[in-house]
Amino acid sequence: MPRDESLLHDMLRTAEQIEQFMDRMDFERFAADAKTQSAILHQFLLIGEIAKRLSDDFKSAHASMPWSATARMRDKLIHHYRGVDLREIFKAADAEIPKLIAFLRLQQLGGK
Repeated sequence: MPRDESLLHDMLRTAEQIEQFMDRMDFERFAADAKTQSAILHQFLLIGEIAKRLSDDFKSAHASMPWSATARMRDKLIHHYRGVDLREIFKAADAEIPKLIAFLRLQQLGGK
């Protein structure tokens, strides 16, 4: 599990970057800001890659988290970059990242 702990730490820092980049941004500002889009997309790629590297035991123990969907999002961003739906990315950053951060912070405190 030490490897998982390191990966979870990296994932938390990455998710916090998304939260910082969003900074209460609405969709219209997000859609008009190519730099923020690029920064957030990159962080989602990292989160997806980290999710793929977590141990099966950890993912099974925390099956309520969308590990498969996270990895699929990374794959979609890499392989279908022209078809990226900005609304989908915005929604994930705005609604799902805070949930992920809360889960990861709980894990740091020894939560099960």
